Amino acid sequence: ENCMRKELLGIMPLPYSLTYEGFATAIYSELDELNFNMAYARGAVGRIELVESGTYQFAICSRYAAEQSISSGKKIEIAFDFGPGSFLSKHVLLLADESKDGICDGMKVAYDSKSLDQSRITDNIVKGKKITLIPIRTQQTIGALIDGTIDAGVWNYDDVLENHHDRLKVVSLAETDYNNSFSTAVLVIKTGDEALKALLKKYISVERVLGILSEVREKRREPFF
Repeated sequence: ENCMRKELLGIMPLPYSLTYEGFATAIYSELDELNFNMAYARGAVGRIELVESGTYQFAICSRYAAEQSISSGKKIEIAFDFGPGSFLSKHVLLLADESKDGICDGMKVAYDSKSLDQSRITDNIVKGKKITLIPIRTQQTIGALIDGTIDAGVWNYDDVLENHHDRLKVVSLAETDYNNSFSTAVLVIKTGDEALKALLKKYISVERVLGILSEVREKRREPFF
């Protein structure tokens, strides 16, 4: 606490769902005694690069995104793992045509190269199909489906449940295309930052974070972030 700079900065996904609102609420609650602020940005690629550069001390992303970044040489490490379902309940495939049951030849499919999760899941489900990948931000998936820009896209099921996108077909992903590492939230820091890791472990409890997250998800606690 005495050796670090005065302000602690973290970064996580945009809080467009109750899960992300709950996660932000939990981290703010845990670090309440410190001079802490959280920023919000789309795309794990950018968030991880900001931690590696030292602009932010930690980032929240999926375990899959963290592991892929580490294997590609990024100088980050996982300090906390919050378990399956903590990042989001699951990803699903959304289709504009309710008569379809999955990816078909000729479809236009959303693709966000800045999102390690969405891009890899999309790669998995379009394998062997004659489709066109449409580069759009993940958060634009719903609008692009409704206006006809795309025919299909991978999206966060939490948003579907909370905002009742009844005009779209929801298709669950096969186990061969999806696993728990995509739904598991982790907190990553720059490799070797032992002082920061010790400070965070002093204040952050995985059990308390999950408890607050659950309260916000169930609307028993007002989100604060």
